[in-house]
Amino acid sequence: MIYFNSGGFCGQGNLADTLEACYQRSDGGLGSTRNAKPSLNGDQGGLLSTDPTLNPVFYDWTKVFAIYCDGAEYFGSRSDPIPYKDKKLYFRGTNNVMEQVKYL
Repeated sequence: MIYFNSGGFCGQGNLADTLEACYQRSDGGLGSTRNAKPSLNGDQGGLLSTDPTLNPVFYDWTKVFAIYCDGAEYFGSRSDPIPYKDKKLYFRGTNNVMEQVKYL
């Protein structure tokens, strides 16, 4: 099972608000993998649970947790970052997914 982590879509009503929202989250867990652990060990709960009483269908499946970090719901595929204020904002979610699938 490939579990696509979600959360933190930074799109807003217009381009200026979207860039600001993406900028604000760019150093945190929903905007950067800089501080991400290389792997998750142990029971993550829900569909990722290894407890058959909590997850009777998928408890013994091999699971991959696809990390999320670009704010574009895995749709970003820009080759160049967008410069904004003092940072470069990268929107490469599609590229990230494709590389993870290739790796697997």
